[in-house]
Amino acid sequence: MALIYKPKTVCECLLSLMQVGRVLVNTNALQALHALFSAHPPPHTLPPATNAALLNALTGGVAVPGKNDPQPAGVWITVVTVGVMNMFKLDEEAGMTQLQAWMTLLVPYWQE
Repeated sequence: MALIYKPKTVCECLLSLMQVGRVLVNTNALQALHALFSAHPPPHTLPPATNAALLNALTGGVAVPGKNDPQPAGVWITVVTVGVMNMFKLDEEAGMTQLQAWMTLLVPYWQE
């Protein structure tokens, strides 16, 4: 019997693993989230609310890398950018809200 996992459950597990704070674990979790966002899943697979919750988790917590660590910061910036683009495809209004919040968070990375 094959196990079927819902994307929300898998994402919750990935975010939970990222709280460990190990670079290799975070990098692999971000790669998995990048693959999810890049696939542009339909709303019944990744609802806009789940996409928004993922972006909020990635930008408001443990996943935020330091500005002085360019490799993890570059990976994180790429994943969140693809997530915002996916959000825009799912729901333009919510995508614009996420884009505005993302730009506000991203500007300090350019200033140093």
